Amino acid sequence: MSATAPTIEDTSKRRSFLASTGIVLLLILRYLYGLFFTFSTWNKWNTGVLWTDRLQVTFSNRLEELQPGDLGYWFLENIGIPWYPLIAVYVTFAWTLVTIGLMFGLMTRAAALLAAFICVTIGVGGYYDASLIPLTLIPLLIAYFPTGRWFGLDRYLHRRRPDSIWFR
Repeated sequence: MSATAPTIEDTSKRRSFLASTGIVLLLILRYLYGLFFTFSTWNKWNTGVLWTDRLQVTFSNRLEELQPGDLGYWFLENIGIPWYPLIAVYVTFAWTLVTIGLMFGLMTRAAALLAAFICVTIGVGGYYDASLIPLTLIPLLIAYFPTGRWFGLDRYLHRRRPDSIWFR
C-alpha cells in the first residue's frame, strides 16, 4: 500500500477549518463569559448595591467566616468595610463595563483584562475557591486573541482608528 502525501491544498483546507473552528469556539467562550457578567451585573443593579449597605453586610458576614491572619480578613477589615461605598461603585460600574465590552465586542481586550482583575480582587477579598482559577484564565485567553475584531464593534472602530490600542 502506498500512502499519498497530502497536497498543499488539502493542508490549507485543514488549517482553514481548524482556524475557523477555533475562532467560533473562542467567540462562544466570550459570549458565555459575557453572559456570566451580564447576569451578575443585572443582580448588582437589581439589588441596589450602589444605594444600599448590602455590600457592607456581605463583607461583614464574610469577615466572620475568615481567620484573622488571612489576607482576605485584612482586606475586608481595613479596606472593604470602611470603604464599601467606593467599592460598591467600582463593583457595579466595572462589571457593567465588562458586560458591555464582552457582549458588544467593544474594547474587548480591555474588558477582558478588567474581568481578570475583578476575579483577582474577588480572591483578595476573601472569596476564593477553585472556580476563580478558570474564571481568571478565561478572560486572559479572550484578551490574547482579537475576538472583538472577529465579531464586534472593535472591527469597525479598528478600521477607523488602526493605531488605537483600545480596538486591537
